[in-house]
Amino acid sequence: MTDKAARMIIAGLLALALGLALNTTRLIIVAAGAEGHTHDGEVGKFYQTWMRPTNRNVNGERTMSCCGENDCHPLAQLKRNGEDWFFYDVTYRQWVLIPPNKLEDNQPDPRDSPDGNWHVCNQGGMVYCAVRGSLQ
Repeated sequence: MTDKAARMIIAGLLALALGLALNTTRLIIVAAGAEGHTHDGEVGKFYQTWMRPTNRNVNGERTMSCCGENDCHPLAQLKRNGEDWFFYDVTYRQWVLIPPNKLEDNQPDPRDSPDGNWHVCNQGGMVYCAVRGSLQ
């Protein structure tokens, strides 16, 4: 195979991959409210009282906090692929899946975003809690 043929094949594969990505994925960049972890104001109050939806006692009450020292923050970039949501973790430089069972609106006792933005509590690829904002 010649170099020209190999370059054409690679270019075609890249174009195909880009086309598939554009057709199956929606990237949302959320610029407002992506300042980072805080314990101030309404967002800080929300973080301090936010409990994990998947840790419950026998009465169905949440028993474990979502928020540690620096693991809750508003999201700056979201990506949707089918029914799955991903956010870009700037600390670890990777896209992270938000498990559906961690989303507040999938809970029997959902909480609303305190400021209309998406928020997540995570450490690396482990998501503890997530709440949708008004941009979906």
